[in-house]
Amino acid sequence: METQTILGQLTPGNCIFILVNYQTKLAFTINSKDLPALIDNAVHLAKIARSFEIPLIFTTIGAETFGGPLLSPLRLAFPDQDPINCNNLSIWKNRRISAELKRIGRRKLVMAGLWTNFTVALSAIQALQAGYEVFIVSDACAELSKADNDMAVQRMIEAGAVPLDCSRILLHFQFDERSKCMSPLTSDLTLETNLTS
Repeated sequence: METQTILGQLTPGNCIFILVNYQTKLAFTINSKDLPALIDNAVHLAKIARSFEIPLIFTTIGAETFGGPLLSPLRLAFPDQDPINCNNLSIWKNRRISAELKRIGRRKLVMAGLWTNFTVALSAIQALQAGYEVFIVSDACAELSKADNDMAVQRMIEAGAVPLDCSRILLHFQFDERSKCMSPLTSDLTLETNLTS
């Protein structure tokens, strides 16, 4: 299968972060990664979005039933932003998400989440089919097993997604285009990411 070529530099001004289904009950099903490290990576992504003023969307699934609420560390990182609750495994079937993406108007999506083989992979592949450019943050994705997670990430890569990790995203963003230097906050994020990677 041919992979889609991703054109252009990933910058804070041309992307959207989508953090998929980081929920309390789903987190307890994860066995592919160390859970505290996984949560740290998700929080680092949220902090990167906040630091660089990147639009961010939180999603949940079955928040009132099997999924549970958004993880509290992510809620603390964005206390004024409510997640969009979905009723389907793919976030693209949710009209609020479609409307928000259309409103923001950016075509590069940085995605990560729980249940990589289900919600994340399905959503990422459908985004690629819709003409978006997708970057998957592999060290912030997790599944019921490592084998399931690895297969899901590979499936997204084969479909055209670009794999990244938290520290590599910072390498894309760390030099401000105007000042050409790292801000103190970005330096702190880099240090935190290196310590937990």
